[in-house]
Amino acid sequence: MIISKVSIKNKYLSEQELLIINKVKEYFKDFSDQEISDYSHKEDAYIKTNMNELISYDYALDIKGIYDKDEHKA
Repeated sequence: MIISKVSIKNKYLSEQELLIINKVKEYFKDFSDQEISDYSHKEDAYIKTNMNELISYDYALDIKGIYDKDEHKA
């Protein structure tokens, strides 16, 4: 498990971003590091991003299995 040594201050992240982080954290809580890696390499965020480019945070809304079909569109 990865645990931050520093708490995240809300001035850096929006309420929606914090909700997304918590939802992703909850979904993957029982995955091993290798399972997370294997899973992430099947995602559009990995597939559609060029080598050595930062992966856009916007892809967090598209992680397969985490959201109901229209949940994040509200």
